[in-house]
Amino acid sequence: MSIGQEVDFHDLIDGWTESEKRLYRSFLLGEELDLGGVPPSAHGSDGERAWKPSEIIRSEVLASLLLHGPGQATGHPRRLLLSGAKIAGKLDLGCGEVAAFSFRNCHFTDAPFLNDATADFVGFQHCSMPGLSASRLICNGPVWLSTSIVTGSVNLETARIAGDLTLMGTKISARQQVAISARQMEVQGSLLANDFRCDGSVDLVGVKISGSLQLNGSMLKSPKSYCLNIDHGRIGLGFLGMDSTFEGVLRAHHAWIGCQFNLARSSILNKGKTAFSADHLSVDGALLLNGGFFADGGVDLHGAQLSCTLNLYSAHIRLHGGVALKANEIKVGNDINAIKSHIEGRVRFTSADVSGVLALNEANITASGSMALDFSRSHIAGGVIGSKDLVVAGGVSFADAVVDSQIDISEASVAHPKRKALDMSGLNLQGDAILNRADVDGMVDMVAANISGDVRFADAKLRGVPAEKASRGVQLDGRRSGEWRGLSIRCVGATIGGELDLRDAEIGQTLTLAASVVRRGAYLGGSLLSSENDVSFDARDLQANLLDIRFRQTPAGGVLLDSADVETLVDGRTSWSRTNPNSIEGMTYTFLDTELPVKERLAIMALGGKGPSGQPFEQLAKCLMASGQDDSASLTRWEYARISHNSGGPLMKAWGWIQNVVIGYGYAPARALAFFLAFWVSAALWFRFGTGHCANPGMTELAVCAIKVDEHPTWDPWIYALDLLIPIIDLGHDKAWDPVGADKVVAAGLTVSGWVLTTTIAAAGARALRKS
Repeated sequence: MSIGQEVDFHDLIDGWTESEKRLYRSFLLGEELDLGGVPPSAHGSDGERAWKPSEIIRSEVLASLLLHGPGQATGHPRRLLLSGAKIAGKLDLGCGEVAAFSFRNCHFTDAPFLNDATADFVGFQHCSMPGLSASRLICNGPVWLSTSIVTGSVNLETARIAGDLTLMGTKISARQQVAISARQMEVQGSLLANDFRCDGSVDLVGVKISGSLQLNGSMLKSPKSYCLNIDHGRIGLGFLGMDSTFEGVLRAHHAWIGCQFNLARSSILNKGKTAFSADHLSVDGALLLNGGFFADGGVDLHGAQLSCTLNLYSAHIRLHGGVALKANEIKVGNDINAIKSHIEGRVRFTSADVSGVLALNEANITASGSMALDFSRSHIAGGVIGSKDLVVAGGVSFADAVVDSQIDISEASVAHPKRKALDMSGLNLQGDAILNRADVDGMVDMVAANISGDVRFADAKLRGVPAEKASRGVQLDGRRSGEWRGLSIRCVGATIGGELDLRDAEIGQTLTLAASVVRRGAYLGGSLLSSENDVSFDARDLQANLLDIRFRQTPAGGVLLDSADVETLVDGRTSWSRTNPNSIEGMTYTFLDTELPVKERLAIMALGGKGPSGQPFEQLAKCLMASGQDDSASLTRWEYARISHNSGGPLMKAWGWIQNVVIGYGYAPARALAFFLAFWVSAALWFRFGTGHCANPGMTELAVCAIKVDEHPTWDPWIYALDLLIPIIDLGHDKAWDPVGADKVVAAGLTVSGWVLTTTIAAAGARALRKS
């Protein structure tokens, strides 16, 4: 019988059964006919049982009524309501204009066919059927497929539903095939599927739902494929999938969700693979993966845009050896709440944009041997909070990130042994970096970081990376060029606007602050530098308002402060290595706050030095003079002169010894005067009492023979000795007399001593002029 053909129901129903005639009369009145059949849930998943003849309705009878049925009695709606029946045969309503219908507690032997049909209401409640085909269905009202059992596929592709699509309590089993195919379906109401059970894939690619998609308490199972696919879908009032289980991939690639995407307390199971694939997802609200959410597989949020919060509170995500949470280039309009989250696998938020706070309190992230938590190149406006029991097995990176508030991960534990544990290289932080009492196993990298506030590592344990000098050579950092093994903190070329606080920290390897700027104080008081490397502290070219290096104990490795510029240097007996050379070449400071005696300081400065320049000694001397310690300043300069001469060859050492003995390198002028008077008095007394008389004729009254008998001054042993002792002044006596024997020896010795005294004094004077 073709569509639109007139039907004479008076002739037609003569061949119908009594139950079918009863249905006809109920249809005319728009009333429900209940044939008393047992609901499918009472007798198995397929609804099969021994149905009574009175409970059976043929599908062609239903089709006749729904497609060509007579008009209803006046005042009664045009609808077919049937309950407790077995529908025998294929109900084919394709391409027809179908009266509103509702089947309750019915069993269909064949899958109903509604392709291209148009209806005002479609209802299957508590029914069982081997499938449903309704592609391109146009329904001007709701479609109910609730609390039913479907043992085959449901096809709703490009269907148009003006009301709700209800699947609540329904069970669909398609044996690992596509259970629901609803691509490009449009639902102007909501898709209600709470307590839904599905064995097979649900394909909602490109779906448009004006209301919400509700899957609370549901279970979707398709372990070898996707269990739910809403790629490119648009859901206006939110995705609600709380307390649900998804076995297989949940896909939401390029989907748009209004209000919220809520998977709180749900589980997605796809072990070893991606569990939640939602790259470029857009949520005009929050994405909620909280309250015990569990993903046995990766979560992919690459390029997602969330106008509100990403909530991972108490979430558990697991993908061993892979990226458990991939959220690079994500944009979050508010906070990322990962408090108490447990993530097994790498977490990637590279190039992310977070308008709120990143909260990591009590989070546990495990990705041993790799960078576990990566926020490199990201922008985090609200700061990072992980100050309570954050545990990361693997590295944490904020390299090249921009953070507009503080980073506080005090008391955190970060373990990435023999590698970078905390990478803040290139970080631009408009606030404080607080890591007090943190335990970091691996290197802290702060190369080229720009931090406007304080950097605090007070009471922290910074184990660093062992040097491990191997035959393969020194491992370099490909991202930030330079050596990084053997370091605990690499803070090179960084700018810190506030304080650097390392007080009472335990630093296992070398600490370097080379070429960095600390606007206020760098405090290392009470810190323990336990490195066995040749260098324990490297702060060459450091600029700081104050540098406090009163370590807990004397470091084994050297302290390098070459070319450092410090306003106030605070040090003590434990500040400088006694076993490896320290170096302060070119270092400048204005004030020295110390408990270290000058002699002890000079001994430390001389340690291992070979040919040191005078700058460190002169810098110390100027500082001592500025504080009124002139004697200590002179001692400092004296010590440098001694060291510089002792560092030369034998002649230099001998000359230095003479200068030291005679005049204390110019810093003991009284000693030179004493030598001068001693030589003069001794020689004068010798020439007065220790010599005989001249044996030459006419000069026997003289103690020393004159060179010219008639041309000599009056003999005066004092003037003669003085003229010999001062070689640069001629008093007319040394050339007038001709000593012989012992006198000649004394005269020669006096002349040599004079030259030694003169050159020594001249050298000391020149040195003093250079210092002035």
